[in-house]
Amino acid sequence: MILPRAGRGVWVVGVALLLFAVAGMVCSTLDSVKFQTEADEGFYLAYASRVAIEGPAGFPGLFTAYLNSLEAARYFPNPLRILTISLGAAALKLGGGSYFTNLALLSLAAFLGMLVLMFVGTGRAFGWRTAAWTLLLACAAPLHLALARRALSDTLISFFLMASLWLFLRAIWKEEGGKAPPLRWLWVMLSFAAALLVKESGFLLVPTALFFLGWRWLRTRRPLPLWPVLAVSALPLALAGSVMVLAAGGIHPVLKTAAGFAGAAHVNTYALHYQNGPWFRFLIDLLLLSPWPVICWLGWIGVLVADRSRDERVWFWALVPVLFIAMLCWVPAGKNARFILFLEMPMRLCTVLLLERLAGARKGGGVRSAILVGGVVLLIVVQDLDSFFRLFVTGGIYDPVSFSLLSARGFLPP
Repeated sequence: MILPRAGRGVWVVGVALLLFAVAGMVCSTLDSVKFQTEADEGFYLAYASRVAIEGPAGFPGLFTAYLNSLEAARYFPNPLRILTISLGAAALKLGGGSYFTNLALLSLAAFLGMLVLMFVGTGRAFGWRTAAWTLLLACAAPLHLALARRALSDTLISFFLMASLWLFLRAIWKEEGGKAPPLRWLWVMLSFAAALLVKESGFLLVPTALFFLGWRWLRTRRPLPLWPVLAVSALPLALAGSVMVLAAGGIHPVLKTAAGFAGAAHVNTYALHYQNGPWFRFLIDLLLLSPWPVICWLGWIGVLVADRSRDERVWFWALVPVLFIAMLCWVPAGKNARFILFLEMPMRLCTVLLLERLAGARKGGGVRSAILVGGVVLLIVVQDLDSFFRLFVTGGIYDPVSFSLLSARGFLPP
């Protein structure tokens, strides 16, 4: 059962109208987008165009071209992102607009899909009223709206990260007879492998899942079966690696490509200047984009610690941003808000959970509590939409690095 039986038609119509409104707002601003032909967007277009023309047989040529110009190309997207390129090629073949617009519409579709995932997952785990407030809050996330207009892979990897984590959550907390059915872990394995084929940051799913499996084992002292461990680590890595080898025409191009882009961060002048800094740079950038979800997320963690909560599901979504930010801090010159785009979703869920806690909504607070939560959510939505238009539509920010955000907010000279 995807939606509650009571009023299912109302839920479907309401969610559909909201998604339609979001899509219309994003599409209405596409004319103001200046696509960067010499940056990442240009590479994604070139990759997708070749595969759209030649089909899967075009992948070995992508690796050859990338390696032949490695000194310059390694600063940009690499052809190991098989699924991103394949979906981009499909968008070019199916779409009727300009090439860049077709890739941007793929990003928009991924954003809308992520909103549906968040709504359904939240509704099943925390209730449909909580899901409705979370959906409304997520629809206005400035960075998501901005990147849903770009021919980049950030929204696409966010969709697969979110899908993977919800499938993982369902597998470990919806157990039947003491263990989840193997089919659920098969879906987890496939989603993890898909994320790895979208972008390298999909690898962060592996230590995240192993952390929560280990944490659950420490809490319950139940035997930890081998199958779930393999389904979130060795199996998806092996599956994704096999697809890469097949696409590249051998293991040597894959290894050489991986080595090339892995070393780029140490010599990439742009990354060293604009994507370096202390760990809290992530938090500063998120505060500049949309301050209240970050503040409420931190406050929610404080509530969970003070209450000594044992609800593993609320801890899961509260700790996922902590784990991802901690792991990305070890990536050289990797501090860019685009790389933690999907964390906006769990932070907004935590925001709603905190507001409901403060308003007493989760203890039968009634209409008064619902009005309080809804009022605050709507205020945040208004502020977020203002930030989206000010920073990205009027301001024209392409890469949301700290310098661009601080300049747009008036903290630095433009």
